[in-house]
Amino acid sequence: MTVSERQLRRDELLERSLALAARLKRALDAFDGGALDAAEDVSAYTRTLLASGQGNMVISRLCREHSLPLPQLAVSAPPAKAPSVFLSIGLLPTGEDSNATEHRGISKVIGFRSLVESPAVESNATQRTSNSWGYVANQFGNTWGSHISTTVPELFSRFAMFDSVGITLREYAVRQLGWLAEEALRQTLSSHDSSLAAATSTRGVDFRGLTITHLTVARSDPGAPFDIAPQFSLTHINEPSTIINYEHDGYRTWLGFKDGYLRIEGNVPQGQIGKLAPRISFSSVPGTKFVSGAPPLKVNRLH
Repeated sequence: MTVSERQLRRDELLERSLALAARLKRALDAFDGGALDAAEDVSAYTRTLLASGQGNMVISRLCREHSLPLPQLAVSAPPAKAPSVFLSIGLLPTGEDSNATEHRGISKVIGFRSLVESPAVESNATQRTSNSWGYVANQFGNTWGSHISTTVPELFSRFAMFDSVGITLREYAVRQLGWLAEEALRQTLSSHDSSLAAATSTRGVDFRGLTITHLTVARSDPGAPFDIAPQFSLTHINEPSTIINYEHDGYRTWLGFKDGYLRIEGNVPQGQIGKLAPRISFSSVPGTKFVSGAPPLKVNRLH
């Protein structure tokens, strides 16, 4: 008896997609519950759902094989692109309903193909400057998710300079990309059979009360301090809470809540007194509710 390779059947693709939805849900539940090493599982599953390559692009394949409409997602503005941009992240989920007739100014609804192919992360890196979510998902999965790479992409080293609400910026990007993948898969499964959406989750887009919808880090010349500009919304705050924190080579700039205030703090390395710490200018998403109206802002420049 000869057994040869065959094509995966349409019903098998649906069956494996449901299993993948359940695995992604468990991984995101674990990450949201504090098991931060689950980011590696989220990376692996997101790569399979979004990235190009043999065995990947599951959402696109599912829509094509079962004649389903591609998902639509509400995301923020594209990243900034300029020679001065050290790092900019856009096309992040805003949590708004993509089917709503009106959206806040921060949201636009884009198709799934645009989501995975359009630039979502920009930088003035020496290698690759424009990165789509599909490409980033592939890098996340190849580096620490599906594989353990022998090299670390330059972009990840830039992510490592920042953290927020107790996690690194890389982990935050993995979580939000996982949220987008889960929402896209939920829409796809619902289009096939509304009962199948139960395999996914309708979790909130925020992580620990914070939703970063855009971030740009830039500087006018190599010797100038960074200008760090996050856009964010808050659903609740546990103090102290970090919105964005930058640390590198002894420099630190922090934006967050502490002692009832929204604060900016910063310092420069010993022996570098007189030099400027990185600067933060921020914007909160329209409709953001702080603890009691708009809290006072205190600026502490610590040396």
